Amino acid sequence: MRPKKRGEKLRKKWGHRSLGQWLRSADAKCALVVLVGALLMFGLFCAVCAPERYSLTVGTISHQTITATKDVVDEITTASRREAAADAVEPTYHFQEGASEQVLSDLAAIFDELRTTQQYGLTLRREGETDAQFRNREFTETELEYARGLITTVSLSDYQIETLLRTDTDTMEEMISTVTTAVQNTLNTTIREGQVAQSINNILQIVGYRVETSLFQNIVPTVLKSCIAPNMVIDQEATAQAEQKARDAVEPVI
Repeated sequence: MRPKKRGEKLRKKWGHRSLGQWLRSADAKCALVVLVGALLMFGLFCAVCAPERYSLTVGTISHQTITATKDVVDEITTASRREAAADAVEPTYHFQEGASEQVLSDLAAIFDELRTTQQYGLTLRREGETDAQFRNREFTETELEYARGLITTVSLSDYQIETLLRTDTDTMEEMISTVTTAVQNTLNTTIREGQVAQSINNILQIVGYRVETSLFQNIVPTVLKSCIAPNMVIDQEATAQAEQKARDAVEPVI
C-alpha cells in the first residue's frame, strides 16, 4: 500500500473515533440539552406569538372573545361622545343693541293700525242698533275689504278683523295699554334667542285676566308673534369655540 493512501485511512479512522468519543462525552450531552431546549423555547415562542385564526364571516356573531393584537381607537364611539359633549354646551349670548326699542316700535305701529280699524268699526254702527245687535252683525264684503286695507303690519283673518270692528273704544284701549306694559316689563329682563315662544306665553299669562276674551284669544297672540324678538342673541363664534373645547376634552375610546 502506498504511503499516501495509508495516511488517508488513518485520518478517517481517527476522525471517526474522535467524533464517536465526543458524542459520548459530557460536552456533547450538554450541547444536545441546550439545542433541544432552544428548539422547545422557539416552538413555544412561535405558538404564543402566532395570531389565533378564527372561522368568521362579515355580519356573523362571534361566540368567543377576540382580543386585538394592538390598541385601536373606536372612531365611531369617540366621535359620538365628542358630539354629545358639544351638544351639552350652553350657548353663549350677547346683548343685541336696539332690539328692545325695535320691538316696542313695531308693537306701537301694529296697535296704531288696529286702533284705526276698530274706530272704523264704530262708523259702521247703524242708528238705533244695540250693543248686542252690533256684536252679532254680519259685515259686508265691501266693509271687510276696506278694513283689510287699513292693516299692513300684521296678517289677520276676516274673523280677526271682525273682532276688531265689533270692539268698543274703552275695551280696545285697555288691551293696548295692558299688552304694551307687559311687553315693556318683559324686555327689561331678557328674551333669549330660541326662547321667544316661552316669553310670549309668559306675557299671555300676565295679560290674560285684564284683556277682553275675544281680543285675548283672537288678536293678542297674533300681535305678539309678529313683533316679539330676542334682545339676547347667540354669539356663534364663542359658542363654536366652547363646543370645540368640549370635544377636545373627550378622551378617545380605546
